[in-house]
Amino acid sequence: MSGPKSIGAHRLRVDCTDGPNRMRPCVWKYVPALAHTIHINNPTAELKINLQGIAVGNGFTDPITILDYSHFVYQLGLVDTNTYNYMKSVEEGGKQEIQDGKLVEAFLSWNTDLDTFMTESDFSNVYNILYEEEPQVGGDFYNFVELPEVRLAIHVGDQTFSGGGTVYQLMIPDFMNTLRPWLEEIIENYRVLYYSGQMDVIVAYPLSVGLYNTLEFGAAQEYRNAERVPWYVDGRLAGYLKSGGNFTEVLVRNAGHMVPTDQPVWALDLITRFTRDNLPPSRK
Repeated sequence: MSGPKSIGAHRLRVDCTDGPNRMRPCVWKYVPALAHTIHINNPTAELKINLQGIAVGNGFTDPITILDYSHFVYQLGLVDTNTYNYMKSVEEGGKQEIQDGKLVEAFLSWNTDLDTFMTESDFSNVYNILYEEEPQVGGDFYNFVELPEVRLAIHVGDQTFSGGGTVYQLMIPDFMNTLRPWLEEIIENYRVLYYSGQMDVIVAYPLSVGLYNTLEFGAAQEYRNAERVPWYVDGRLAGYLKSGGNFTEVLVRNAGHMVPTDQPVWALDLITRFTRDNLPPSRK
């Protein structure tokens, strides 16, 4: 394996703009961070927000637990032993950089790790292992949100719309930071749902479980001991669910990173159940 490349040489683009190979870890932290801000400020706020819970899809909440792609893609047969060993060494370096507070360097290691996978496997799609290239689905989102009736409905006035690339670049120094303590505090006070598409690579479900199993909150042991139960929609197996206290995690079958795109009916059922506090309980 060759050594790490400069970030400019990567096929893995580091912005949120539209186009092939675009990265989308742009909102993975915003939801827990926003919820924590509301939680901290609500007691003294003049206008209180009636926060009941949060739902996070394929959340890049704790990067040090996600930085284990080598094991995941090797077990899928998408890389060989040589690539696995190289990726593992990159990941070990990236984890050390996180622990040392060198978060920009850790971001580059993360980028190198995924770029290595994409280059050596010839996969250009890290959002769904069923497709080596990302399929083009949906309509023109950028033009849609600029429509006058849409602007009116989402209350943005005449503010300029941006794809988020500038914000993404400015947040790179914070990208590999963890929100684990904030998430744990949120779980103690509100209902929390984390769901993952089975076929996702960039925030793969087994890597996310590494976070779930090490979270510390009042019902953490209840979660760890809980039985994982199947979840059905219209008689079809949609996925699996596991809960403890306020925390529920769900695997959505046959879906990649964009769960609502790949399984819209199941995603709607999941969010509807969560917002109505009607998720199927885990069996004990």
